[in-house]
Amino acid sequence: EHLDNDGLNCTYSNLHILRNTKLRPHIIFTTDEEVGGIGAAVLASIPCPFEGLKYIIELDRQGTNDCVFYDLFNLEFIEYIESFGFVEDFGTFSDISYLCPMWKICGVNLSVGYKNEHSVSETLHVSALFSTVNKVIKMLTVDSIPTFEYKENKRYNWMRDMWSYYPYEDSGAE
Repeated sequence: EHLDNDGLNCTYSNLHILRNTKLRPHIIFTTDEEVGGIGAAVLASIPCPFEGLKYIIELDRQGTNDCVFYDLFNLEFIEYIESFGFVEDFGTFSDISYLCPMWKICGVNLSVGYKNEHSVSETLHVSALFSTVNKVIKMLTVDSIPTFEYKENKRYNWMRDMWSYYPYEDSGAE
């Protein structure tokens, strides 16, 4: 058996924010992300239920300081998220891969401190988890949270049994 830190860390992070701050962000829990994002796909099939939503923060990334944007191509948004101390990394899929394109809203998946997920050697780096939670609190308490335009761009391409990454300037974005 493994610890399921990816799901537990997301839940803990949200509960910590609710319990220890006066913030009341919209929180989405989905099912079956590990088997193709079935819950997110169903949710994405309806219009966004959150009026005035600025952007989506997903807390479901392995590692300690990553921010992943998948097929989003908005440099202002990426730089904004990185300004909180995160570093952009590569990712292939998570629930926001469905939600953001369908709702036309920017989103980011942030590291919550686990490594070797879904294995018997799964570990949790508690300091990294709390670091991300504190950064999210800062993100949610900015005086004027900006709105960003959703711009999709396929920066990743499957070739010869591997993912290829195309840097922004070579991506052919329109």
